[in-house]
Amino acid sequence: MNMFTELGNLVGDFRRARRAAALYSNLSALSDDQLHAKGLRRQDIPRVLMQAEFLNVR
Repeated sequence: MNMFTELGNLVGDFRRARRAAALYSNLSALSDDQLHAKGLRRQDIPRVLMQAEFLNVR
């Protein structure tokens, strides 16, 4: 890979990490009842972040 491809990959990873951090902030601020209404438990948050931002990489 060339330098520009690597730089583009790095920027994409950085964007995904920032979106994951924002999603974590939003989900972790919810009460257990609010999480339950979304079909989640507090311990599901890391899995949801990984699936949302890193496992569905295009």
